[in-house]
Amino acid sequence: MNSDLEIQAYLDNELTSAQARQVALRMDKDADAERLFRELRAVKKALAEAEPEHKLTEPREFYFAQIVQRIDRAEALAAEQRVEVPWWRRAIAPIAGVAAVSAVAFLLARTATPTTNFAQETGPRTHESGAITFRSHADGMTIVWIDGQKE
Repeated sequence: MNSDLEIQAYLDNELTSAQARQVALRMDKDADAERLFRELRAVKKALAEAEPEHKLTEPREFYFAQIVQRIDRAEALAAEQRVEVPWWRRAIAPIAGVAAVSAVAFLLARTATPTTNFAQETGPRTHESGAITFRSHADGMTIVWIDGQKE
């Protein structure tokens, strides 16, 4: 523990008796530690004296009863302001959700590539062109191979 924190804990009686003896011995030997202890003690005393004392005119149960009353009143008011939703509007939400999921599934099924897709290779119509085209609908690509050497 930091020595400053130990001195503060000593002032607040938060140390064990062995720790308190060690801190007291250190303060006897170290003038800075003793000065810090005196300053902390003076601040603690000033704060205790400067703190205003609040005296309640009523017992605390009276105040807690008022708080409970206000909470109950607020909950009752909130319950009165709740609007009852018609049954058909409550039924629309799940139906709309099912319809939306069905529409998305339908659109995905329509745009998905058919299972009958195949790769198609077309050769040159004449032997002089030197180009081969490969088309794959499943992969959505077309490759054209152009042979630059003519025989």
